[in-house]
Amino acid sequence: MKDLLMTAISPMVCRRATNYLLMLLVLSFGASAGMTASAAVHTWASLGDGTYSNASNWFPATAPGANDFVTFEIGFDNPYSVRFPGKRSFEPPGDYFASHLRVRDSNLTFTGTTQSFVSTSTYTITSTVQAEVNRGVIIGLSVGDQSSLTLRHVGSGGSILARVNTMAATIGDGPGSEGTLNVATGAFFVTGSEFGQRQFIVGSHGRGVVNLTGGSASGVNVSGSNSTTSLGRYADGVGEVNVGNGSIWTNRNQLWVGENGVGKFTVKEGGDLVTSSNAGNSNIIGVFAGSSGDVTVTGAGSSWLTSNAIQVGNAGSGRLTINRGGTVDGSAPTINTVGGSGHGDVTITDPGSNWVARGTLFVGSTGTGRVSVLNGGYLFTGSARVGGLDAGSGEVVVGGKYSEWDVLGGSLEIGYVESGFGVAPGTVTINTGGLVFVPLDVDLDSSGTLRLNGGTLATGSIGSRDLASQRFEGKFDWISGKLHTNFIYGSVVNQGGVLSPGVLAGPGVVAGRTTIDGHYTQQAAAALEIEIGGVTREGEYDFVYVEGAATIAGELQLSLINNFMPTADQTFTILDSLNSITGSFSNVLNGQRLTMPNGMDSFQVNYGPGSLFDPNRIVLSNFAHDFIAADFDEDGDVDDDDLSLWRNNFGTANNADHRQGDADHDLDVDGNDFLLWQRQYGLGVIQPKAASGGIPEPTSLLLGMAAGLGIVVTAQRAGKHSIKRCGRN
Repeated sequence: MKDLLMTAISPMVCRRATNYLLMLLVLSFGASAGMTASAAVHTWASLGDGTYSNASNWFPATAPGANDFVTFEIGFDNPYSVRFPGKRSFEPPGDYFASHLRVRDSNLTFTGTTQSFVSTSTYTITSTVQAEVNRGVIIGLSVGDQSSLTLRHVGSGGSILARVNTMAATIGDGPGSEGTLNVATGAFFVTGSEFGQRQFIVGSHGRGVVNLTGGSASGVNVSGSNSTTSLGRYADGVGEVNVGNGSIWTNRNQLWVGENGVGKFTVKEGGDLVTSSNAGNSNIIGVFAGSSGDVTVTGAGSSWLTSNAIQVGNAGSGRLTINRGGTVDGSAPTINTVGGSGHGDVTITDPGSNWVARGTLFVGSTGTGRVSVLNGGYLFTGSARVGGLDAGSGEVVVGGKYSEWDVLGGSLEIGYVESGFGVAPGTVTINTGGLVFVPLDVDLDSSGTLRLNGGTLATGSIGSRDLASQRFEGKFDWISGKLHTNFIYGSVVNQGGVLSPGVLAGPGVVAGRTTIDGHYTQQAAAALEIEIGGVTREGEYDFVYVEGAATIAGELQLSLINNFMPTADQTFTILDSLNSITGSFSNVLNGQRLTMPNGMDSFQVNYGPGSLFDPNRIVLSNFAHDFIAADFDEDGDVDDDDLSLWRNNFGTANNADHRQGDADHDLDVDGNDFLLWQRQYGLGVIQPKAASGGIPEPTSLLLGMAAGLGIVVTAQRAGKHSIKRCGRN
């Protein structure tokens, strides 16, 4: 047994003896290291838990004082706790002091006490050194050190260690070292404010980790206003911070995530990061060339509140991810950059996730920048510029249901070429489900591409920064999706989208006007959407003015808004071309009637050669309101007899009339007419039918007939929807 005990203890004793000798050497050179002549090295000597103020737990056997150097190095595989009891009301405050704190090869917990009727305690490291050598706190000092310090209340009742104070700290200092700071109760304060220093380093040459898990009453506070918190200080450094469980990290100096090495900062589980600074660019992700920085704000209630700019990919590689309801809120108008001379990538995804950047957002520079707003994410900016310089590039993609980018403080510039730099691309893509809202203007300059591909763009105008011509010089690729705008400075081809005049339009919203300073071409898959809510052009019904030629294909879509009911003698000019109108709508030729989606209201549509009006205008006339459009036998009701008429004439493609089953007045009998019959079934006075089987479903009747006739029946096109603001502040 004696031999076994000696075998277990001897390696630890040898290590401690070696460390004591090293501490004595440090003392002998104390003056050059910033230690006073009266300072002593105190090493924790107990193999288990103990009280900080108990002299028997130390070597030498005296409790440390404010000028003493304190080190813990019992061995990582031997976890232990050090208690800091508070004081009773009639005793001095429960405050503890040391000049320096080192945690080497230890798994250490600082805790308060379970005694009753005592105050909380504090522990202050008094060294004023903010340089990286001989600073106040280092956890993970040398090569191979595996060190951990946890602030947590052990046991129940009593009082906590409320606060640990230091001017400067490093977690994971030496090459190959691993240092961890866990804050589960109380707070860790770093108070230094010397300009040019890194007051708090997480991952210097080693790997450093800080975990905050104690809720709102615990956290880290870096209160100095003139320095930097650095994650991944040097190229061989790796720094990681996790703020969770409602904890708070407050940073009043610069926050650099990935300075020269690798940095990762995660806010989760309702945690909060609060940053502000008086020094330079306060929040940088991926600082210098070769670095890598990553910030993630994830989960409902998790937030990053900052009054300073955010730079993602300054010269290194930076990434900002906001997902699952996390938020980033810039409380002041600043210049935010994604992609400086490095690479920056921002992703905002999932409902409730948002980045509010109240100032200007630059995406791309001499480096590359990309912003993705996806699947319900939200981006708010003042003004924005998307584009690269020289070899750089900038790109923004908005897509997925309820995804939105609002540019509410200025213009959206795409592909602007700055004097003295080479041309580099800038691209904004709006995919299905995405909305980009720019009340002022979109400036599409020579190296820019605006791609509308299934989403919605609502903007005051599309043009350029050239005040002389104002015409956009880049590429407007309108593949599909809806466009609301007042002005388009240049010719535009609508390949498969919907032009809806005015900035915002929809049921219950005042109609608007779109002026096209050029030609308008509407191709076969596209549509012109017109809302009519009164007799006043632009203010009450939509209008398009084309200062060139209009080439028409695709559909014309009409709807009534604001409970307006026209009369037969009223006319509505919905498009006016300065040059000519050629082509025809696929769903209504000149002189034919076009029925609205409700199946009851229709206009005669007049345009082009042969029009009863100016051939260069599209004019609606002869409004008719058919109360029961599906009453094919015209007996005052919609019943099975009307279905029989429709069935007998199904497939008639030319010159069909109402009594044959043409409910929408498009001269054929098809699935759309059946859908109108189905919606209106029961209107009027229905005669009882002995063998009535209810309303047939299109899948059982219509689709079966369609298959037999070898045709394809498509679902009725949905009506026009208004743009809904997401209500985010």
